[in-house]
Amino acid sequence: MPPSVFNALFLTVFLGAYLIFNFLPERYSWKKDKGRADPQGYWRKKKGRYSVYATAFGVEFKNQPIYSFAKETWLDRFAKLHGFSTELQTGDQNFDEKIYITADDPGFAIQFLNAPRARALILEFFRQGCKSIHSSGNFFSVVFPGDKEGFNALYDQMIELRDTLKMSLPERNSFWSDSFAVRGLCLQLLILTVMAFASWSFLLIQPRAVNIYVDQQHVILHGIVWGLIGIISLMVFTYMLMHGSSRGHRLLLKNGLLIAIIFPFSGYYALSILNAKLDGSTPIAMSRRVEQTVSHVHHSKRSTWRSYHLILSPASASEEIALPSEIEVTPEIYQQFKSGTVAHIDVSRGYFGHPWYKSIRPQP
Repeated sequence: MPPSVFNALFLTVFLGAYLIFNFLPERYSWKKDKGRADPQGYWRKKKGRYSVYATAFGVEFKNQPIYSFAKETWLDRFAKLHGFSTELQTGDQNFDEKIYITADDPGFAIQFLNAPRARALILEFFRQGCKSIHSSGNFFSVVFPGDKEGFNALYDQMIELRDTLKMSLPERNSFWSDSFAVRGLCLQLLILTVMAFASWSFLLIQPRAVNIYVDQQHVILHGIVWGLIGIISLMVFTYMLMHGSSRGHRLLLKNGLLIAIIFPFSGYYALSILNAKLDGSTPIAMSRRVEQTVSHVHHSKRSTWRSYHLILSPASASEEIALPSEIEVTPEIYQQFKSGTVAHIDVSRGYFGHPWYKSIRPQP
């Protein structure tokens, strides 16, 4: 199978798996608890490489608003203090200081203020070590850190909390009637689009492709700056898009590691591609004698590959663009040269000012 086809298939599977785990209804990733028949209980464990880092227990909970409860952190307080997020305050100081409510449904806010029993049950879960409580609209779950087993009593508490919330809260409106839910989806799709671009660039442009730039390090640094500007722009866009919502900063936190890794990569790939594709400058013709041809064998944990290089004669003082003494080339170009051959090198200035090799060939 050609490498480009393999990479395209790999990218499709990767993005497909991401969509399944992030956008399909939550219920599909749970296992039935055989010890619970009526009502049916579900569980799932989130596993790291060596251990289980979270255990979740769930029950069905139809047509409810989408919301979640978690321990309030300094990041939540920071986001509220600077107007990045707006959280429902119940007036119960003990509850408001300990629990962060992620919910933007107006009906939820009105009804939850008059549900002291539900708040007491939620606090009890967190006293038992609960990490978070979620309602996805049709499913209700409680998450604990670590590996938890046989929580029959926990299910009874969940049913009580579920039924208390069911009596207190209105039925859910259509997803599309919740403007913040729609905006949150748009924000998630924007992050996914950037991730898809970075993944496509990494897999299809080939991470081991020959460097075409005269000063690759400068391109990398400039690309990272683009990525950092992208992260700042995303934060500003999130603030504007989700202003007045309780979930804006939590969407960024949920994707924080992904954003921190993907955006600098995307900045570099975008700069690298656009600098060459948009360049309309007239190439500068340069000639240098090839002192030596060298190939290097590289080893990694999973593969071995070879790179090919031309060692050039020292540059003259009159050169408009200073070339390095060693240039990496493709195997096809490498085979055209031997020691003593004069190389004709066309260098374009680059749309963003990063010179790149447009062509390298033996001088006739």
